[in-house]
Amino acid sequence: MVGGSLRGAGSEILSKAAPAVKMHAGLAPNLDKMLSIVVKAVDAKKGENIIVLDLSEQVDYLDYLVICSGQTELHNRAIADHISKELASCDIICSGLQGYRYGDWIVLDYSSLVVHIFSPSLREFYRLEELWAAGKEVSIT
Repeated sequence: MVGGSLRGAGSEILSKAAPAVKMHAGLAPNLDKMLSIVVKAVDAKKGENIIVLDLSEQVDYLDYLVICSGQTELHNRAIADHISKELASCDIICSGLQGYRYGDWIVLDYSSLVVHIFSPSLREFYRLEELWAAGKEVSIT
């Protein structure tokens, strides 16, 4: 995949009806905030099939994996832009970006939190949810 720089996403306000993430008691406050911002940002841009997996007991280099889908490459880029903008407003900067140029599978790496934004066909093909099935799904409402 080829990375690129994120562009501004506009000044949309997060919906008050956006999903909230129910976290377990041991979660660090900063990570809790990051996860909530990511889920709300995906929801605000009409991302679909949002899944959050807790992988903290499976691997030592990652705590949470967020997987979602957009309808088109442009839609995926808009979701990525919005996530980046919302986290940047809290001084949280993406440490790695892959797939932005093509847009069918975009990965945003925030160290302990990684976001995968897929086109529906690639999500079905790669099935990350099955690959990481040992992780615990975090409830979002």
